[in-house]
Amino acid sequence: MRLLPLLLLLALAAGAAGAAGGGTDAGALLAAKAALSDPTGALASWNATSSPDHCAWAGVTCGDAGVVVGLDVSGLNLSGALPPALSRLRGLQRLSVAANAFGGPIPPSLARLQQLLHLNLSNNAFNGSFPPALARLRGLRVLDLYNNNLTSATLPLEVTQMPMLRHLHLGGNFFSGEIPPEYGRWPRLQYLALLDLSSNKLTGTLPPELCAGGKLQTLIALGNFLFGAIPDSLGKCKSLSRVRLGENYLNGSIPNGLFELPKLTQVELQDNLLTGNFPAVTGAAAPNLGEISLSNNQLTGTLPASLGNFSGVQKLLLDRNSFSGDVPPEIGRLQQLSKADLSSNKFEGGVPPEIGKCRLLTYLDMSQNKLSGKIPPAISGMRILNYLNLSHNHLDGEIPPSIATMQSLTAVDFSYNNLSGLVPGTGQFSYFNATSFVGNPGLCGPYLGPCHPGIAGADHTPHGHGGLTNTVKLLIVLGLLVCSIAFAAAAILKARSLKKASEARVWKLTAFQRLDFTSDDGSKEVLMLQEFQEGGRLACTDASVKFQVRMQSAAYLKAMSMNRVSVRGDDF
Repeated sequence: MRLLPLLLLLALAAGAAGAAGGGTDAGALLAAKAALSDPTGALASWNATSSPDHCAWAGVTCGDAGVVVGLDVSGLNLSGALPPALSRLRGLQRLSVAANAFGGPIPPSLARLQQLLHLNLSNNAFNGSFPPALARLRGLRVLDLYNNNLTSATLPLEVTQMPMLRHLHLGGNFFSGEIPPEYGRWPRLQYLALLDLSSNKLTGTLPPELCAGGKLQTLIALGNFLFGAIPDSLGKCKSLSRVRLGENYLNGSIPNGLFELPKLTQVELQDNLLTGNFPAVTGAAAPNLGEISLSNNQLTGTLPASLGNFSGVQKLLLDRNSFSGDVPPEIGRLQQLSKADLSSNKFEGGVPPEIGKCRLLTYLDMSQNKLSGKIPPAISGMRILNYLNLSHNHLDGEIPPSIATMQSLTAVDFSYNNLSGLVPGTGQFSYFNATSFVGNPGLCGPYLGPCHPGIAGADHTPHGHGGLTNTVKLLIVLGLLVCSIAFAAAAILKARSLKKASEARVWKLTAFQRLDFTSDDGSKEVLMLQEFQEGGRLACTDASVKFQVRMQSAAYLKAMSMNRVSVRGDDF
């Protein structure tokens, strides 16, 4: 029974300590807010007066007794230096300030956060070197420093002292020098699954021990100045799923076994100096491999028939190499393929009709090779194909009319081949211009000139009747429009002219006093007018106008004299 008061006392003390801890965390958050810039008011809820419960503040996650265990203020347009007050959140496990505008050096005081498991400072403007004090974060599992302005003559060695590290993002900075051999000799680093060193200024070779722990899943080192061969050990790393080593100066051949790794999903080796052949798969091909990017290397040889074993490949990018021989018909087995670029190689033979079985293909580029033969109509089987480029080859024959029925096509290029016949003018082909067909002397039709006699369809084109092209029809329509406007303008001007002439011939004469001439005088004027008309000497002068006025008046008086029986003379 004596233990009961003691336990009660301990419980009260723990509660008080928890409350004090919660209050301390609230103060740390308010101090951090005061030290940074918040132009949009994203942290307006951080107010002890209007919102006394700090666990309800934006981005704050609390555990027991109000202790802050998570803080996520990513993407809030915050700026300034990272507040040192954050290091007072001793129970913090997750801290993310990603996608803001924080600058200055990374504060070494973050090393006080001994409970920290996840630290994300990516997409900011932090500069300087990596703080050595952060090596004390032994429980850290994720360290993301991607896309900052960190500089150093070498990659930070302190990260090798974080035995629990799983994800290490150091890409998008200005680290230089060689990759330290310690990065491949971490006896205590058993859990590293992701290593991102991309877009730095690293030189030297890749350490062969990168996958020594057997847990590496993602290796990203693209966009550096690495040279030498790709370690053969990567071809034996069974845990590997993503390999992104493009845009370097790597040479040698692709490691054997790399394309047979069971968990492999992505291989990017483009823009290097690799030589040798496309890896032949002797065993089971990587069943989940979705992307093979070998563009812009110096690879040679033929494509193996085992290429068709990569049933999950969606992107096959082999352009700008020196591959030769036939394109294997097994390519038609790649049922998930959406983009295939085989351009700028030395492929020969014909376009394999089997490629029409790739129903999900949207992009196909086989340009700048040595392909010959006819274009297979089976291409029209790819019902969602958007881009088709077969230019700069030796293809002959006609363009299959069935291709014109592919409503999904938005761009085609058949230029610089030996094609002949009438270019289809229906469907999507009615929107393509001459640049898609130039360099084929035997082609005719819209934009390419008339067809020679004997060519099927030479007496007409699908775009019009009588051999008229769209350009000629457009000129005819424009001519008719101009003529219509001219006729309308002439009619308006003529109407206005007639109206003015009519108004000029109308005279309104109003008399306010008795006229001083009689009807006999009017009769004399009529005789004089007749004499003038007979002599052809009536001219448009002031005298003639006055003469006409007098004639009108005389005629009026003569008519009045004939009605004197009923109308009085002084009424006029």
